Amino acid sequence: MGNFLKRMSKNISEELSKNISKEDVQKIAVASGVFFIRNILRKKGVSTNIKFLIESKLFNQTENTDIPDKTMNIAFAIKDIFIKAGLFPEKIAIDGVPGSGKSALSRALGKILEMKPISLDHYNMDKKINFISKPAIFEHHRLLRTQDIDCFDAIIYIDEPVENSKKKILHRKRGSYLVDIMNFDLMKKIGYKAFTLADGISYSVPESFIKVKIRVNKSYNMLKRISDELQLSKPETLQKLGSSESVTDKINNMPKEALIFILEEGKAKKGFTAYLNPLAYKQEFINALMDTVGKGKAS
Repeated sequence: MGNFLKRMSKNISEELSKNISKEDVQKIAVASGVFFIRNILRKKGVSTNIKFLIESKLFNQTENTDIPDKTMNIAFAIKDIFIKAGLFPEKIAIDGVPGSGKSALSRALGKILEMKPISLDHYNMDKKINFISKPAIFEHHRLLRTQDIDCFDAIIYIDEPVENSKKKILHRKRGSYLVDIMNFDLMKKIGYKAFTLADGISYSVPESFIKVKIRVNKSYNMLKRISDELQLSKPETLQKLGSSESVTDKINNMPKEALIFILEEGKAKKGFTAYLNPLAYKQEFINALMDTVGKGKAS
């Protein structure tokens, strides 16, 4: 989050320097802070999340965990895919942007397949996770791009339009601030690329945005496919990276998420902050400064 704020501040400063001198910026910075906070609190995602926190504390309200009928129908359709493929899964991975319905789908599949749904929201996804529990369904919005997925019998990606996911986040209230600060399009782009890079037999679930891939020969061969594609399409980018290692060694030593970023964006990025929008609150900051200047002139 620190890097995100630095990038945001840099972009804001560059924008402001076109119209306001550094001396003026320093004079009004403290006064504009109050207006800046006020403007952020008015953002729909932030205000909705605050409302959720207040309701959960004061009225002991919790998120609705009921499973929609549509989600249950999708889960039954996925079960049919497994049956036709002769698969009786012990571990399943579900990925998709925040709000796409991973938790509801994992609960539905867990109920139908008698598997334990496990959310990885409070795990450090930048470290290797040992997926010991079974039969279990693991879900997270960075699961496929950060972890060794060969232990999963099947992987699922929810390829839902990001605007749909954002609306559902605002409706559920929890974590709605993400709508304001995250680049959902980039999150989806990297996640879907991770899914497509995995070898396996692919299925599309009818009347849904769900895509299923079943492992073949005990491996999804994701790192090999990433390596092959990088060496074919991005060898110059890899060679320009700091270390003196060979291209093959760089690929072997870099996080999988960073490698996928190189394929899609031409830059090695990783972690939650890679998806944060540094200009998320630029307009709120500028408006706060303008309000401060206006108040100064009025007084």
